[in-house]
Amino acid sequence: MGQMTAQLTRLAGAEVLVSDPDEYCRALAAELGAVATVDPLQESLADAVRAFAGEDGVDVALETAGQPAALADCLQAVRPGGTIIMVGVNSDSATLPFPLWRFHRRQLTLKGVYGSGGIDAFHQAVAVLPRLDLTRMISHRFGLGEIDAAYALARSGQRGKLLIDPWR
Repeated sequence: MGQMTAQLTRLAGAEVLVSDPDEYCRALAAELGAVATVDPLQESLADAVRAFAGEDGVDVALETAGQPAALADCLQAVRPGGTIIMVGVNSDSATLPFPLWRFHRRQLTLKGVYGSGGIDAFHQAVAVLPRLDLTRMISHRFGLGEIDAAYALARSGQRGKLLIDPWR
């Protein structure tokens, strides 16, 4: 989700900074057009954003991991009046200590997006697919006879996208 969101954001004309603790994902993001990457386990995302975009931060931060810590980082990364968009799906028990005064005082917007926007959004998504580099996101390919191995690899925490090719 993060790699596709980064590509879509770049195609919309924005410079993209990607924060990901996984080295493989950071390298892939750079290959796919991110102008900067950050390992949030090694450096503060807010500091990296200030170096990237200036002291005020970025206009928009998109959280795609579905992790409260990543959402908290986004809240620190946007400029006054900025917007944080939750793309990633958190578990139904996830919570976040929310800096209410800072959020209110800086007039931030937090928006959750989930699911489809109807048939028009579906047609728009299909139309942009040829402009995305989805092939490089695929790290492993399996035939139907290898589906057990594919699921085992997915459960192992391996990064990248797995493709099940029924004709392989």
